[in-house]
Amino acid sequence: MPTGVTTVSSSDSSPSSPLPAPERARSRVWASLLFSSLAVVIYLGPALGEWFAYDRTAIAAGQLWRLVTGHWTHWTADHLAWDLVVFAVLGVFWERTGRRRAFLVCVFGSALLISLAVWLVLPEMALYRGLSGVDCALVTAVTFQSLRRSARSGQHGLSLALTAVLAGYFLKVLYELATGSTLFVNSENATFIAVPLAHLVGGVFGLAVGLREK
Repeated sequence: MPTGVTTVSSSDSSPSSPLPAPERARSRVWASLLFSSLAVVIYLGPALGEWFAYDRTAIAAGQLWRLVTGHWTHWTADHLAWDLVVFAVLGVFWERTGRRRAFLVCVFGSALLISLAVWLVLPEMALYRGLSGVDCALVTAVTFQSLRRSARSGQHGLSLALTAVLAGYFLKVLYELATGSTLFVNSENATFIAVPLAHLVGGVFGLAVGLREK
């Protein structure tokens, strides 16, 4: 006999019910925030910067961690700020869309590959610091992933715009490689020099990550 009582299933949503597992995973952005904070901590502790920076002599003596950690060291506060804004924004975006693993692969894969490229191609470079090459990997990976999605969904205008972004990025890097100067930064006033090779290697690695991502 009907009792007139309505049963509420456990799957019904309510303000106090927990998020599903995929949504909980997406709501956590610990990796991007952790590694962004690490760059700040290292900068605020100059001794840490000296210990973690890419230093060719120290690496040759066996301090191999510097091949990765060197990217989290920076020369100036301005250098840190520009690098960190791009890194944090893109890192949060990747984690919020549930692609933390791809984010970590892109970050650490590009960091190691860039350092190896600097080691092999620029033997005269004794010191290297900064996340700009890793940022380039994140930028090209996200842009290429977005381009693939827009092409599949028939968004031709967006696809054209994203293609232009990628083309403009690589033309900028090729210009810097050819001239030895940066396109947007005033090299005369900078306290350090840009390394276009790092931007090129990072960008190419980012494309490879973007190609593998669905």
